[in-house]
Amino acid sequence: MRELTLEQKIQKIKIYYEKYSQEIINFIYRSTQDYPLSCDILQDTFVNFLKVFSNKALIDEEKVRFYLFQTAKNLLINHYRKSKRIFFIDFQNKTLMKSEMEEKLSQEAFSNSELQENEKKVQKLLSFLSIEERILILLRYHSNLKLEEIAELEKTSISTISRRIEKIEKKLKEIAKKEKIL
Repeated sequence: MRELTLEQKIQKIKIYYEKYSQEIINFIYRSTQDYPLSCDILQDTFVNFLKVFSNKALIDEEKVRFYLFQTAKNLLINHYRKSKRIFFIDFQNKTLMKSEMEEKLSQEAFSNSELQENEKKVQKLLSFLSIEERILILLRYHSNLKLEEIAELEKTSISTISRRIEKIEKKLKEIAKKEKIL
């Protein structure tokens, strides 16, 4: 295989952006509840990808999604470590950003008010988690990554990830019970 030209690489990056940007920004937004910040982190994710990709002769197509999620996750953690912000979620003024497909599926399953009420409960529960815990839960259940993929992202074993997620789920159940969220 021959090396791609710069123009071919730019076309590939555009394709990756179109294919993965909505999924990644949804993941970021669910973590931050701040749309402008989510856009900044998404942009930084693709800038980092461009830097790495422009220096490579070829890229493994199957690893692109993984790399983008890994980069977004690391940028989120770096952002919160730098700012050490406390999360306060204003349910009246925040809305959930959803892809068109998610929105369509959600509307079929719930009425708008039920969906909004369930989203408020989920966001309230997530607000009790640390950023690391929140990211694990969102990677697993919102972004539908497999345990193997998350383990690779976290550079740890599948069993460690499985135990962490089980521990977080247990914590969420206890919080839901204590706060009478469910």
